[in-house]
Amino acid sequence: MTIFNRIKETATKKGLSIERVADMATESGVKVSKSAIYDWKIHEPNPDKIKAVSDVLNVPVDYLLGNNDNPTPPTRRFVESGLSRADKLEDVTSVGADMSDAELEKVLDYMGLLKNARQED
Repeated sequence: MTIFNRIKETATKKGLSIERVADMATESGVKVSKSAIYDWKIHEPNPDKIKAVSDVLNVPVDYLLGNNDNPTPPTRRFVESGLSRADKLEDVTSVGADMSDAELEKVLDYMGLLKNARQED
């Protein structure tokens, strides 16, 4: 299945047209046209544009690229029961991959607080 097909299928399930997906991605600050999305049938998309579309559709970029078949974003998968510790750590890593330096610093500070709290017990 092509990137375009995954986008079209996901958008249809969410009641969105390709044009609306493009408009919503553009509204988020990344110019994406309907014709650009159709062009992804044969050409690789710009990383910023595919990320904007994945955000609109609330699916991971890897799902749209065909790297996996799981359309559930890692942040939602993380809370599902039955995931192994390794899967949860992988999800945390993938969620953190696009964090700003300031966000990462906050996460690290929080982790330090948790570690200190455990040592005090």
